[in-house]
Amino acid sequence: MGTISVRVDDDVKNNVEKIFKKMGLTVSSATNVFYHQVLQRGEIPFRIISADDEYIKTLMNGISTPESELVEENDLKW
Repeated sequence: MGTISVRVDDDVKNNVEKIFKKMGLTVSSATNVFYHQVLQRGEIPFRIISADDEYIKTLMNGISTPESELVEENDLKW
């Protein structure tokens, strides 16, 4: 089984963990659900929305951009 590491804002991480706990999930189990849905659908299993249009453009650009041209995390506006 593989391991992944993701950088997430501390407040976001803590709030999401609380939501997952209410759902009976761990971060690991929720991530596995997400990965399996991506495999089953062949795409991200939800519509991406944000109040920051520039963030969405950057994110969507990264999805279809070759790895050598991907945007670095520090360049994203949160």
